[in-house]
Amino acid sequence: MLIRNLRVQLCLPLVLLCLATTVACQSNTSETNDSTSPSAPVAEPAESTATDEVAADGDENGEAGTDENSETQMADAVLGVAAEGIQAILSSGSIRNIPFDSDINVAQTVATNILGEPEKIVKNDECPAGPLTGIDWSNGFSLQAAEDQFVGWSLRESEGSSGPVTVLGIGIGSTLSELQEAYDVEVFESSLGTEFASDNLFGLLSSNEPDAVITNLWAGTICIFR
Repeated sequence: MLIRNLRVQLCLPLVLLCLATTVACQSNTSETNDSTSPSAPVAEPAESTATDEVAADGDENGEAGTDENSETQMADAVLGVAAEGIQAILSSGSIRNIPFDSDINVAQTVATNILGEPEKIVKNDECPAGPLTGIDWSNGFSLQAAEDQFVGWSLRESEGSSGPVTVLGIGIGSTLSELQEAYDVEVFESSLGTEFASDNLFGLLSSNEPDAVITNLWAGTICIFR
């Protein structure tokens, strides 16, 4: 009996020591879970600088995309005609299109930069299509305007110049054979003479023979009496 009591007395301190250790460990774990570690700093986006940006239609320095030689190129350009308007074919090989319904000032400025000043400007209130203003050059080329809009162009025979041509090389003096090689055309007789039509491109021929030449060419709305 004495030995059994002694064993109990020896074991009791050990049990108490273990209980104390367990409580301490639980307390430390609770403190660790309850505390929040400071969050990592969020990196702010770097501020953009002017050198990182490229201006729209500009170069790497942010300068506007203008051509310093634009005036020289226009002076060296060739004026072309098309079923949809006129064209400035620049010395660089690029083409600037000025379609019908554009501001007439734009079309006139382009033509003037290439051909020089117009010979005359005439307003005709009696045109079948309504009042039109013709801006005429000495080479037989004419722009037609209705109020402030570019609505048509025409070409006629003129001494010393054949005037502008289409992108396929058709203009005043081209033969019927050349015309038919370049375009699908309908040739017919009208009150104006031997007339032809190819989509929105129209004109007159000296005859209906293969070697007949184009004497008049036009597109859009012009002042023409049938």
